[in-house]
Amino acid sequence: MTAPAADIPKDMMPRVSRRLEEARLPPGSVVAIGSFDGVHLGHQAVIGEAIELMQQIGEGRDRPGEVAALTFAPHPAKLLAPDLAPTLLATDEQRVTWLGEAGVDHVAQLSFDADLAAVSATDFISDILIGRLGAAGVVVGFDFTFGKGGKGNTRLLTAEGARQDLQVRVVEPFHLDGLLVSSTKIREFILSGRVYGAMKLLGRPFQLSGEVVRGKGRGRTLGFPTANVIAAQEIRPSNGVYAARARVGGELIDAAVSIGIVPTFDNGNDITVEAFLLDFEADLYGQTIDLEFVKRLRPERRFDGPEALVAQITEDVKQVRDILLTL
Repeated sequence: MTAPAADIPKDMMPRVSRRLEEARLPPGSVVAIGSFDGVHLGHQAVIGEAIELMQQIGEGRDRPGEVAALTFAPHPAKLLAPDLAPTLLATDEQRVTWLGEAGVDHVAQLSFDADLAAVSATDFISDILIGRLGAAGVVVGFDFTFGKGGKGNTRLLTAEGARQDLQVRVVEPFHLDGLLVSSTKIREFILSGRVYGAMKLLGRPFQLSGEVVRGKGRGRTLGFPTANVIAAQEIRPSNGVYAARARVGGELIDAAVSIGIVPTFDNGNDITVEAFLLDFEADLYGQTIDLEFVKRLRPERRFDGPEALVAQITEDVKQVRDILLTL
């Protein structure tokens, strides 16, 4: 089963700036601030609020402002508390793409270094948000902190905004079916293999992307040739077999994906990501593909030999077809 890929049109990709001097915004613009790791449903709510505020500020103007996302690379915790820094859900490139899909016009993806970390909370507002960016409005999540030592919070931002004619909106916690949507919860789901739950909170499937490289050829020998993917993301689902879709060029192709050490063949401790693309035979070596995870079928386990493994893979492929036919 294949489906057309929903790639974002080039004219909808946001403008990206990586230095403050490049990030000046037109009058009436609104800045949404955050890490936006994964651009999940909660982040999308922040962007939606920013779009609404920009439209409100722009009423009666000849030229509307922009909605900008202010974010940082690397994640601030990697500099401030590296031992506690989270494994990220997405690459910088994915984050930009998904912010564009959410409606952002401009991504200011600034380098987070010692100089930026030393900026006080009040200077961050007056010098960066207002002075450098020229923001007319700011939207943040309920738990937003900023400035040297994390001293700034939503109360300070709101008070300073009122004093400096900067409209501020704080988005309340976003829940789905009673569960708080957060990057932390999504990481927990992914690490435990609960990719369907992660998909619900993200608003799209969790995605691994990477180059297809040559493996040991065991899949082809067994009758199930696989694409061995070197994933670019910091996080991956727990070892096991998954129903997924592979994005190849302009198509989404159903796939059975195995993550693990291939214990039946004593592969050592090297973890591989191998995708068997259903009803697909083209050579993918050297190409970059995206794997979109939908549901976990089973954990990885050792089989008595190749025949038992082939029988299980055959059953896995049948389950993948059944699952993806309904989703």
